[in-house]
Amino acid sequence: LLSWDDQKSISAEEMEKYLTRFLKDDAKTKLRVTPRLTTEIFLRGILRTLWDIDRLLRVSNPADELKRFTRESPLVLSILRVMAYEFMWMPTGTVGMARQSAVDLMEKCSLSGKADRDWISSAVARMRTSFEKTHQDWEKKRRAREERKRAERAGFGGDDDVDKVLAARP
Repeated sequence: LLSWDDQKSISAEEMEKYLTRFLKDDAKTKLRVTPRLTTEIFLRGILRTLWDIDRLLRVSNPADELKRFTRESPLVLSILRVMAYEFMWMPTGTVGMARQSAVDLMEKCSLSGKADRDWISSAVARMRTSFEKTHQDWEKKRRAREERKRAERAGFGGDDDVDKVLAARP
């Protein structure tokens, strides 16, 4: 993870290669430890979450701006990652709440550059909007599936008839 280049996107396969190499070689030779299964599961979870967060950052923000701002200040990337992680665990919120959370975090981190602060605020708003749209699309698809299932059941003559048919089957 320490050698992971933040400016390049990494595939799931590459991530798996890095982790496998670390667990099989680096941990044993450099750190002189034998990782337990729980350690491997924990590390896989962290890396996959970070991979998802970075994917969300790339999808929601213009690539050239994202590269420019995160290359110039690793703190910007860290703040964006924290905010994306917050969206994953607090899906109900508004763009205004997201911006305020970002402002609070930038204050705690003492991020001073006005251009960085303004860009983070707009990036967080884009991410929040993208995250909300994805959730709404997923919810529409879920409701459509439920409606199809209800319609299929209604075609059998109601739920009671379906239960009788299913109970009669061997």
